Amino acid sequence: PAPGLEGVYLAAGCCGTGVAISGGVGSILSSLVQGKTPRIDISAWRPDRFGDIDPFDPAFLESCARSRAKKKIG
Repeated sequence: PAPGLEGVYLAAGCCGTGVAISGGVGSILSSLVQGKTPRIDISAWRPDRFGDIDPFDPAFLESCARSRAKKKIG
């Protein structure tokens, strides 16, 4: 579930593996929407695991730019 947004669920960040894992992601998302516990522990992927982020903060933007500049593929 999206922190602070009742009724909103997120399934994102799959990148190149999106097709390969889409069935599992869909199953997990379906469980969450139905109020059931997913069959695997998804706590490592919680959207709020990074804490509060200001997407317009200059330091955050610089960090993103540095990360993109270091990418070799994808």
